[in-house]
Amino acid sequence: MSGKRQRPDEPSHDIEQRLINLIVKIGDKNVANVTTHLEGLSHALEGDLPRHRELIMDTIFDCAHWLQPKSAVYGTLVGLLNHAEPDFGASVAARMHKELQQALDDHAPLAIRGLSRFLVELMNARVLEPTSALELLDMFIRVSKEEGVLPARRDWFMCLAMDTLVLCGKELSERKPEDLGAVMASLRTYAKERKSLRVLAPVLLPFGSDTAEDEASRPQRPSPSPRAAPPPSQPAW
Repeated sequence: MSGKRQRPDEPSHDIEQRLINLIVKIGDKNVANVTTHLEGLSHALEGDLPRHRELIMDTIFDCAHWLQPKSAVYGTLVGLLNHAEPDFGASVAARMHKELQQALDDHAPLAIRGLSRFLVELMNARVLEPTSALELLDMFIRVSKEEGVLPARRDWFMCLAMDTLVLCGKELSERKPEDLGAVMASLRTYAKERKSLRVLAPVLLPFGSDTAEDEASRPQRPSPSPRAAPPPSQPAW
């Protein structure tokens, strides 16, 4: 990457596009050498932080949203950059919390999942404390205990908690074992007490050669009038 450093005559937009490409493509190839590539990228970006700080941060957040399988890569990159400029990690953490809250307010599932994964990877990279990850998991679990919450919403947040836990479980088991134990106990309790959607809404039973006659003999709903407009679809959560 040293050969891609800024040239005196290089146009500004070319510099910005080069930075974006370096960040977006990191970890796409030669996964076995991703550690070396990340260290090289962080060194390459250190000199660009003073002038292109916002662009670098914007690109990292775009990747956290849309390249979620590489959330560990971008959490680690922030951790490496934070060594060079300690307030960079603080800025990323503040923006991450703000964007996650906005995603929750907007009921944006893709953004919530991507930012949640990014948050725990920042914890793995020692940019955030373990309490941040535990508070996030606790927030997801609390949804399952709220009154009047749709079962699909409960399931989605609990699945999100488990998805997030896969990324940070090892770190939490070493640094906060008792708190992790409480999280795991809540997940087990929910799984044990959860009622299947087939129980709550029997119409979801499959119909086929194994369907019992009493299952298939339920009265059918009357067909809607041809002129009647279909009811608006409601989000699952």
